[in-house]
Amino acid sequence: MIDAAKIKSFFAKNKGDSIIWTLVLFIMLFSVLAVYSTGAKLNADHQQSLMFLIKGHVFYLFIGLICMYIVQNINYRWWYKLSKLGLALGFLLLIATFSFGVSEHGAKRSLIVFGMKIQTIHFIELCVIIFFSSWLARTKDNINDIKHDYIYKLIFIFVVCGLIMSQKTSASIILGITCFVLLFVSKLKFKYFATTMGILTIIVAIGVSILMSDAVNPQSENSFFKRLGTAKTRLESFSNKDDIHREILTTEAAIASSSLFPRPGESIHNYGVKESYSDYVFAFFVEEYGILFGIILIVLYLILFYRAMLIARRINTSFGAYLAVGIGFLITFQAMVHICVCTGVFPATGETLPLFSKGGMSIITTSISIGILLNISKEANKEMEQQKEKEKTTEEVYYE
Repeated sequence: MIDAAKIKSFFAKNKGDSIIWTLVLFIMLFSVLAVYSTGAKLNADHQQSLMFLIKGHVFYLFIGLICMYIVQNINYRWWYKLSKLGLALGFLLLIATFSFGVSEHGAKRSLIVFGMKIQTIHFIELCVIIFFSSWLARTKDNINDIKHDYIYKLIFIFVVCGLIMSQKTSASIILGITCFVLLFVSKLKFKYFATTMGILTIIVAIGVSILMSDAVNPQSENSFFKRLGTAKTRLESFSNKDDIHREILTTEAAIASSSLFPRPGESIHNYGVKESYSDYVFAFFVEEYGILFGIILIVLYLILFYRAMLIARRINTSFGAYLAVGIGFLITFQAMVHICVCTGVFPATGETLPLFSKGGMSIITTSISIGILLNISKEANKEMEQQKEKEKTTEEVYYE
């Protein structure tokens, strides 16, 4: 039996955001159901048993919960102090991945550590968000100094995203957009932000034109141009519906054949889709558990983002506010990109559904990110309690 009193006591003791904890637990529960359903129809090409799949996924979810609980008790201000060191570690991991990484889908994305394959891109993203949030907090109004501050932030974003693009194009775009969202909520004047967006739109338009031209060869041996070639192939496939990839066609068919209510175990479309429990898990979850559960899952991510925005408004420090916005947007935007791919709105990206798709380092890194968010919430609640005590004391002195 679940002891409601103990659960309530747990949240009261930790003084974090109980709604975020609830959201995370529901998403993880849904993820086990989804991985079990899709894994039950694995074909021989995967050469792994269903129980191995489930045990591996549940293991990482359990480790993620432990990480979340530990990190929520670490004062988020420590990440401010360690932000430069973290960025340096992120760059070292990026270089190590370029040099010694394991190739996946034409790009080096993972390192083998003690026999375990670890994707570094998710940890690098978190390091960048922490550093960029601390940088914005340090500069404050100086960000409007174009020559001596703002231009360097723009250079930083383009350099980091350019390096990450050689690993994963979609990840670099998501991280870049997240950084620009942080610029938007910073003390940067709107006219500078609008001008930047206008110039960036022109650059993107030119870049897409070059990408779709014959200058980019998908068969290139260079890792950077090979990733561009992969992006070109996906865009061409997306724009030309007659040449659509089988995986995309299958996922769209899975959602189209779903009912309003759950029908566990009745999926007929995930046979032979290699990434059915990761890159396309939302589609097969909707097929088996219905449109209603799919909508509920989307709402859970949107509520998570809403809670992150509330935390950002309540915390008194600029760093805490930027970090809450960055983490909340990064997780939610990645989830929306995954869902848009499964529904045919976006071309294939290879982005997983945070805390939902089968994964290792992605689950752990997302759990650490949410742990940081929970600590910011915890500190915000503590500040509010201190403020109330101060006001109460002031009132008592006044009436005496």
